[in-house]
Amino acid sequence: MPGKQVMAAAKKTNSACIKLGKLNEKQEQFMRSTKRYVCYGGARGGGKSHVMRIMAIYGAIQYPGIKILMIRRQYPELEGNLI
Repeated sequence: MPGKQVMAAAKKTNSACIKLGKLNEKQEQFMRSTKRYVCYGGARGGGKSHVMRIMAIYGAIQYPGIKILMIRRQYPELEGNLI
């Protein structure tokens, strides 16, 4: 599971480990994807923002210097959910 990989990567860099919590089935499918572009949609409450934060952490650890873009329709939504 990528959550364990993130913790292992953090240990290799002598960084703090981050507990990411348990993922649901669709979140796990998203994290396991090896495709370059992956879409994850659905209704409110499906854990999309949570898994995107986890994927951003994973990407930042695996690929130092990576640029990560998270978009919301309006800035207050971004502040309230992702920042």
